[in-house]
Amino acid sequence: MKPFYILFPLCILVFSCQSKSKYSPEKYFDASQQQELLVNMVTYIDSPAPGSDARTKFNVQYREYYIQKAGKYKLLNLHFAPDSTYYYFLIRPAGNDIRYKRGVGGRFRLKNNSLAPVAFEETFNTPRLMDKEAEERGYYVFSELVKKQDINHLLSMKHYIEWPDSTLRYDMHSHSWIPQ
Repeated sequence: MKPFYILFPLCILVFSCQSKSKYSPEKYFDASQQQELLVNMVTYIDSPAPGSDARTKFNVQYREYYIQKAGKYKLLNLHFAPDSTYYYFLIRPAGNDIRYKRGVGGRFRLKNNSLAPVAFEETFNTPRLMDKEAEERGYYVFSELVKKQDINHLLSMKHYIEWPDSTLRYDMHSHSWIPQ
């Protein structure tokens, strides 16, 4: 019976690592491509650069600002679906306290022959959590998003999903969370 107690946790650990690696961004892009894609995604997700607004933040003169911001983000998971949609999960800063992070997941498509996202959407944000918790809870929501193409069945899990909720929804025109 003792081998079971040793092997079972080991099997769970191996399976967990394998399932997360199946969504590794390295399956699709090399390191420099991942960095360029991340900067492009941060341009959608982060606040507009000083002097810009929701429309002008994509202008080339603000690119350096988003390159700097991208250093605080981690692209953890990526999945390419048969309909040419990429599903993503990343970790971002959550406020001024560096101990807390927020998981962000969603989907986008890429403009032909580029790493420029189009139809970019944030589907969910986790609550502010410690880094490891944000990764684990966000990964669960991301994996459900990949499987079912939506997360409606998870919206009551407030310890996993902060937005969307009854007060906020994601607006794909302004690329921001707005009141319902």
